[in-house]
Amino acid sequence: MATSLKKLLKIGGLRHCKVVAGHQGLEKSVSYVTVMEVPDIINWLKGNELLLTSLYPIKDDPAAQLELIDRLYEVGTTAVAVKPNRFIGAIPDEMKRKADEYGMPLLEIPEEISYLDILSPAMNVIFDEKVVLQEDLDQTSHLLSEISLYENGLSSFMDTLALLTKTEVYLEALAPYIEVPPQKHELAPLTTQQVNELKVVQRAVRMPRRKQGEELEDCIVSPIIIDGELQGTVSSFHSRSEYIEMELAILEKASMLLSLEFLRKKVKYDIEQQYRNDFFRDLFFNQFINKQDLIDKGKMYGYQAEEAYVCISVSGKEVEDGKLFASALGRIESVLTQVEEDVVVGAVRHSLYVLLPVKGRTKPELKKMIGQFATGIKQVVQIDVSLGVGRTYSGVDGLRKSFREAEQAVVFGPVFWKDQPIIYFTNLGAYRLIALIENRDELEQFYDETVGPLAKNDLDSELNLVETLEQYFKHNESLTETAKDLFIHVNTLKYRLQKIKAISGLNLQKTEEKLMLNMGLKIHRYLESDCRFR
Repeated sequence: MATSLKKLLKIGGLRHCKVVAGHQGLEKSVSYVTVMEVPDIINWLKGNELLLTSLYPIKDDPAAQLELIDRLYEVGTTAVAVKPNRFIGAIPDEMKRKADEYGMPLLEIPEEISYLDILSPAMNVIFDEKVVLQEDLDQTSHLLSEISLYENGLSSFMDTLALLTKTEVYLEALAPYIEVPPQKHELAPLTTQQVNELKVVQRAVRMPRRKQGEELEDCIVSPIIIDGELQGTVSSFHSRSEYIEMELAILEKASMLLSLEFLRKKVKYDIEQQYRNDFFRDLFFNQFINKQDLIDKGKMYGYQAEEAYVCISVSGKEVEDGKLFASALGRIESVLTQVEEDVVVGAVRHSLYVLLPVKGRTKPELKKMIGQFATGIKQVVQIDVSLGVGRTYSGVDGLRKSFREAEQAVVFGPVFWKDQPIIYFTNLGAYRLIALIENRDELEQFYDETVGPLAKNDLDSELNLVETLEQYFKHNESLTETAKDLFIHVNTLKYRLQKIKAISGLNLQKTEEKLMLNMGLKIHRYLESDCRFR
């Protein structure tokens, strides 16, 4: 598995390199291409290498530069390519003479040519006709490390990985801080069972996967794990069974390197997300911050003050320590941006907040998107969530109003509409008025004057007058439907309605007094849940 240096000099970045010494060795074979930026690299060499270096470790030591040529010749290195412009200015004449003496080609790399311009094309030729063998695993791992080390991008990394495995490979990121380069096909999402399996085994495994629009295929999937969470995968299609162990080893090495790259970007993303959460905190709770400063800050996260937004407040019964939404924020954002790329997401206290740009959408269109948000968030956090949705506004003051409305909706929703995960402020009805009353004592007094006596009577009897009244209003005052729902006779219902009149002093036949009882019921449920002050 080798090719001549002379052939390599006709491809990629090597075409632009100048042979400055050792011309008599151009017919020698090259089996590997590697990079030297640490002094002890020679201990790792096996022979037949094309070594790329800037001479940085020995840039100020002429004697060590000459010794390098001696030692490389001793271990059988084919050629040395030096990029001199950054650290040494020019390749020393003594090095050229030494290279001529040994017949070891010495190449000069132009300033505009990167190591990757040489590495990938050269290795592509070297590995072109053969699959990587077991004894070459160290070299392939080293090559992947070099590409990752010099930050040449995910695209180049994946191209090299496909070259080494001789398969079709795909990178999948489950976090918003990783931008996956364009790929030949989109992969169908992993199932929950597959995600859990990869989190448990934390190594490359065989697994059926589907490219979008195609049939299931057996492939190898290697997980990218950070802090015990699956952040992405590398999937390899069209594997050859006779080289499966080698392929598994290469994919696991690639996943390890990608995990480091993902972690680096995750740290940066987490810091940015903290600043984003601070923006939400200032937007909703800091009345003293300069609005223009707030607008300028929001622009960094995609918020445009002139645009109209809907504020969505998300809560869950099991979100008690305030960490669930914060820890899953990246995955939640990744899901939501697939529905609307300009959505702004943040976590403050125990809640998740979403700013959805309206962009001229109709109400049905917005409701459809919000429904997709609810489904996506639930899938990520794996608990039931409630969404409160405010009305559409623009500007800082408008968005703060939408936030307050969303908060009221998400507080009332789980109490009064237990079977509805999404509650719109516009559907709160009379509860919107109750929420405006700051004086709790006034609410309690109204309750005592209306439904309070009925609730007190229920403690000492089995008439269930409060429930009877609720069902009566629920069924639009239909005696038949109410009695049916309560599993009682209509005459029993009439008797209970008379008792309600007698105990409360309010007549259901009079509009004003009926309204007082209805409002009293709503305040009863409001106070009973204590949702305003929890």
